[in-house]
Amino acid sequence: MRKNIFTASGDPFKFNNVEGKRLSNAAASIFWERDESLDPDDKPIHLWESYRTVATFVGRPLTKKAFSEKFLMACIYWGAEMYPEIDIPCLWDDTIEWGYWGYLKYGYDNLGKKKKTPGFSARGSQQHMMTETHDYIEMHCERIRHIEVLEEYRLIKSINDLTNRDLFVAVSGSYMGSRHRVPDFKVKKKVDVSSYFPAKQY
Repeated sequence: MRKNIFTASGDPFKFNNVEGKRLSNAAASIFWERDESLDPDDKPIHLWESYRTVATFVGRPLTKKAFSEKFLMACIYWGAEMYPEIDIPCLWDDTIEWGYWGYLKYGYDNLGKKKKTPGFSARGSQQHMMTETHDYIEMHCERIRHIEVLEEYRLIKSINDLTNRDLFVAVSGSYMGSRHRVPDFKVKKKVDVSSYFPAKQY
């Protein structure tokens, strides 16, 4: 799997969470990272093809493990790194149990140190989720091809309402995950330094 191409985020459903008369759903979103070969710096942003959501899902599979399986299959199909919501850790746990731990994406702290857990906590990231999504929509709204993403954002009443918006959590998670890119170490052209250190005879 190549890194820095797609980032997927998923929000598992909660059996005991009832919103009005509706049980919460599972949600997932896959984000296409910026492809600089398609969208270089001199290309106007409104013409970019990449750096956008390419797939979403909202539904309620029979079990959490069934959702984990669907989410993992989507990651395999797209070749996407997995940046899951981990307050309910089934996506994380099941991915490791099935031997696909290489798909998990880990963030980095402010000092550039890799975190010990993949993904993010929605309960602990509400302000970050809101900021990332607001900033993305402000800059790229006209390129969003999934109307359900904009509709979910429009329905948010306050920051306390974020974790009740299943798709919002998944979409914002994919935005946050896209920030954590694996460094692209390119092989540089070899340089002959012999001329800088001329041989001496003693």
